[in-house]
Amino acid sequence: MAWRMLEYYLLITNAFNQAPFQQILYVGKAPLTIPRGIIESKLHFSYELIDIQQLDCQPLLASAAIEDNLLAILCRIDNQPQAIRAILEKIIRLDENAKQDALKKLGILAGLRTLELQQLINVEEVENMPITIDKADNLWFREGQIEGELTLLRRPMERRFGTLPLWTLERLNHATCEELETWGIQLLEAKRLEDNFN
Repeated sequence: MAWRMLEYYLLITNAFNQAPFQQILYVGKAPLTIPRGIIESKLHFSYELIDIQQLDCQPLLASAAIEDNLLAILCRIDNQPQAIRAILEKIIRLDENAKQDALKKLGILAGLRTLELQQLINVEEVENMPITIDKADNLWFREGQIEGELTLLRRPMERRFGTLPLWTLERLNHATCEELETWGIQLLEAKRLEDNFN
């Protein structure tokens, strides 16, 4: 990244005869590890590095643009339920196509944040807001449903049969929601781990 930023610096300076002020806005989920520049024996180059989680979400929440409102969940949020409710209240006023588009984007952005925030959006959206979502067509909800089914099945399996072998974990991790439900029912009568997958 540092060398790419230096390349941009040279290209922009050469094209416009003016040195740019460079910033990187980091939006990832993992801790920030990007270097802040290059320090070599005869080269010192730096740029500003900003973690979006350090920025206040309020200006984005106050914006009239739904895109800004959605980006707000990546920033520092002091009151998550209040912020999510404010975003969802704006989403429900959109026309149906824009509403579905905004919900998909909200799901993608929530994936860059904590599981608690994802669950909060899910609960607020489904239980407390008049928003209709076709969960069968929504990848975010499908993945959440599969993850929940997997957790509910794996724990009782481990309790009953002990540490699960690799082949079992691979089957579970690549299963559909329907398969997980079936195996959950079969677990009640299975005498051996192998029986559970027949």
